[in-house]
Amino acid sequence: MTDIEPRKLTIAAVWSHPKRDLWICTRNGDYAGMVELNSEHFDAFDGTGRPCGTHPDLRCAQQALLTRSDPNEGTE
Repeated sequence: MTDIEPRKLTIAAVWSHPKRDLWICTRNGDYAGMVELNSEHFDAFDGTGRPCGTHPDLRCAQQALLTRSDPNEGTE
């Protein structure tokens, strides 16, 4: 019998932009978090409302959120 190495399942993040200063993330149709523009920085929050930090730009904030809400977290 051949051992099969487990693979990580990648679930794409879908971002919506309902307001000028708000970005909402969903994964597999479930709420995964949000990024909010405050003055000149971006605050990220995961799907449970836990802060994921303050960031200088949108891309950094989105990446922080995706890292925090990774569905593969703890599967290694």
